[in-house]
Amino acid sequence: MIDCFTADFEERERERGGGKRNIGIELKFPAVYGDGTAVSLSDISRSWQYFHNRGWELLYDVKSSAPIGVKRRRGERREDILGVETSFCKIEFSLAYEKSLFALGQRIEELRRALTDYAQEHRVYLLGLGIHPITPPSKALMAKNSRNLFWDKAFSNDSVHLFTVTAENQAHVDINLNEACDAVNVFNGLSGAQIALTANSSVWSGGIDHEYKAVREAFWDWWLPNEGRVGVPLRRFDSFEDYIDTICKLKPVFIIREGKNLGIHRYNTFSDYYSSEAPLAETEDGHLIKVAPDIADFALHNTFCWYDARISHYCTLENRVNCQQPPDEMMVIPALTLGLVENLSQAKELVDSYSWEELIASRRQAIHKALKAKVGGKPITEFCQEMLTIAEEGLKRRGLGEEVFLSPLWRRLEEENPPAKATEEVFQAGGGPLLVQRFAIHLPRC
Repeated sequence: MIDCFTADFEERERERGGGKRNIGIELKFPAVYGDGTAVSLSDISRSWQYFHNRGWELLYDVKSSAPIGVKRRRGERREDILGVETSFCKIEFSLAYEKSLFALGQRIEELRRALTDYAQEHRVYLLGLGIHPITPPSKALMAKNSRNLFWDKAFSNDSVHLFTVTAENQAHVDINLNEACDAVNVFNGLSGAQIALTANSSVWSGGIDHEYKAVREAFWDWWLPNEGRVGVPLRRFDSFEDYIDTICKLKPVFIIREGKNLGIHRYNTFSDYYSSEAPLAETEDGHLIKVAPDIADFALHNTFCWYDARISHYCTLENRVNCQQPPDEMMVIPALTLGLVENLSQAKELVDSYSWEELIASRRQAIHKALKAKVGGKPITEFCQEMLTIAEEGLKRRGLGEEVFLSPLWRRLEEENPPAKATEEVFQAGGGPLLVQRFAIHLPRC
């Protein structure tokens, strides 16, 4: 598996040819009606036909054969995808990689324009919030797709339905093999600082949560508190090999054969499955069948590790810790991620100046207190300032003026005002309807 990953990284580097790093983004949004309640499955299903009629290609689930999204090609080996994730009332945009933040920002604006007419016609809105504000999490909201088949069997805690209402802003940035270990340590170590600046999920289940500013991130700990596969890893990784070995020691969930998901949760670790002389997998109806392990199984297994930062099978650093951001500030996450990767050595020095225990504790505090948290006994605002300075320097080195995208984060730091605070104020003033008016991502004419 190490050899395969190494080959993938080398190929990716050859393709980049010494050019600027690629940046990608996954944007997830609560899909709601005008009063802030979650949309129905039938209305989401109609949305796919709407985009199909405008040139997008339909995507189908292998289990139900129902449309679950659409995609649009952006050239060779590049495509945009719109689809559902854990729930049918959470829409995900996966945008093809770009060479600059300006190009990526333009792509987001294109999508916002495309959604404007749809929102006007169907009265369905996507919100720049980290969680559904009114509708509580529920098993009834789970998407009826093949990916959701084996969660309850693989994990003893059946509260995966918490993620039916959460929404994230996740960024991917190219890294090389030599950077991989440092990158995953840096971004996991900076989880607390990032949450402090971007917390945006304190209004949920129809009220204000006075204990959490980023309850979306707390859900991971509620779901799998003792699995060692969510949030910040229990320790720094010593090497890329150490990272891969750690992932292999996690319990597996399923593999894919001929388009169908087959459970392999009977094994204690992925390594146990992969090294088995006669591995077995479970069909949807509970029958055991013989399978032959494939290297692609590890790439899938890697997606079942939900660290705040991880190495993706695209050979990118995947920064996963942040709530979805307000409509006009969605670019702060890819900007912060890219800037830190471009200045990785200084970011590593910052993270290494704290013990891992202090960094884990800062994440826990930031989930509750955002910019009122502490790290190593000092205000987390100081930590955030150092992080932003490092990211800004990294972006300036690119010479494209991309550091402008960090401006909202500097303003939040100066005012000690994370997005959660504004969300709470709007909700107090006008409840769900006003939240939709203020935080719908569509252009103003919607």
